[in-house]
Amino acid sequence: MTEWFSVCQGAHQNCISTPSVFNLFAEVITREALHGFTVGIMIGKKYGMLINAQKTKVMTTTTDEVINVEVDGKPLEQVNSFV
Repeated sequence: MTEWFSVCQGAHQNCISTPSVFNLFAEVITREALHGFTVGIMIGKKYGMLINAQKTKVMTTTTDEVINVEVDGKPLEQVNSFV
């Protein structure tokens, strides 16, 4: 990691890189928040979002990585790409 530095100006609206910067920032925050967390994440009903386990898949970037994700006790199918 680098040393802390102050940000004097944010990304400009309509800048082509703004969505990517936001996604990168959100990814880092999520990884830090969930580091070492192995129990599970309870989402959905609390926020009015339901997940259909039959239609939902988990995609990984490597074939040797196994991720066990369940929705209402049903395991989600793991895929290497979406068609």
